[in-house]
Amino acid sequence: MNAETFELRDALFSAIHNRTGVEQALGHVTDVSTDYDMRQMLSKVIHDEIEKIQGAIPDEWHN
Repeated sequence: MNAETFELRDALFSAIHNRTGVEQALGHVTDVSTDYDMRQMLSKVIHDEIEKIQGAIPDEWHN
């Protein structure tokens, strides 16, 4: 892999890691919150996007 490919891989893995944290935080909002439905919907959107990115990553990029 060349330097650009490594940078892309690192950026994607970093973005996935950060989005996973946000998704988990949003998913733990309790149902007593007035924003519960919106946060659950955002958590689902982020979760689905993470799965799409992970599915598109070539096997050779995994350590």
